[in-house]
Amino acid sequence: MPPIEPLPFRIAVPGRDKLGLDGARSVSWKITGLLHHEVTQLAIEWEGMRTTESVTLAGVIDKVDPMPAEVLEVPIELVAEAWLSGGWWWPRFILRGRRLDVFDGLPGALAGRAVLRIERRHRDIAHAIAAEINR
Repeated sequence: MPPIEPLPFRIAVPGRDKLGLDGARSVSWKITGLLHHEVTQLAIEWEGMRTTESVTLAGVIDKVDPMPAEVLEVPIELVAEAWLSGGWWWPRFILRGRRLDVFDGLPGALAGRAVLRIERRHRDIAHAIAAEINR
């Protein structure tokens, strides 16, 4: 069988807002990546940027900090299952691990579960990867 194309994804990470006597600050993240299905492992690579917007009496500051690219390699036997959720409008690719720490280091991963937002046009790739994982 030919290799499956990498699955492009985004990760939703909640922003942080702070309002105080010294001003207002808002921090947001934009994280994108690729999920590679290999014979013995999943390779999840991502990069992103953090945007900080501050408003104080001294002025307005917008700062963008790039996040370095990172890779998490997960042995395929540690992935319990994968499925698509969210229907047509909000498709998500969900991975459930066999241990709580399987996806440690991946932004937004929690308790052995990773939720990757995908575009509708990549649903076929997601279905193919899920079928291979669940096989």
